[in-house]
Amino acid sequence: MLPGPTLIIACPKCLYAGNDGFRDGNSPWTPYAERNGSSVENLERLLDVLDKTKGANRLMSAEIRRQLCRFDDTNRWLEAAGLESATYQEESEKEGILDVARVIRELVERGESALSQVYLGHE
Repeated sequence: MLPGPTLIIACPKCLYAGNDGFRDGNSPWTPYAERNGSSVENLERLLDVLDKTKGANRLMSAEIRRQLCRFDDTNRWLEAAGLESATYQEESEKEGILDVARVIRELVERGESALSQVYLGHE
């Protein structure tokens, strides 16, 4: 058992379902750039409809960009996203979002587009 609660980056159902095989360990990661056109198109549409006033959705926008291998765009988005000033229900939500943003930045630095598990609440 891993320490602390966990969050799998990329939680909306359409994004989540598209990565089931990789997450379950049944298939290797296939970057979205190598998937069929509808997969990329669906992510593009999701980017358009997310309510970006909420911190979690701002973060999800960055994560989608990362999974699409748009690393420069991901970094620009994280810088411009204003995660510090976004709307949060609780301070702990804000802290979790900022922790995940840090992990996304680290993954971008390494040029990784695959799903990554983030561990929150380390003790």
